[in-house]
Amino acid sequence: MQCLSYNNHMKFELGNHYWRRRAVTA
Repeated sequence: MQCLSYNNHMKFELGNHYWRRRAVTA
């Protein structure tokens, strides 16, 4: 359970960083 939660958190962080970077470059 903890592993899944951690994985979801990392995915969210990576996605957030990706979209933030896209918004800056766009």
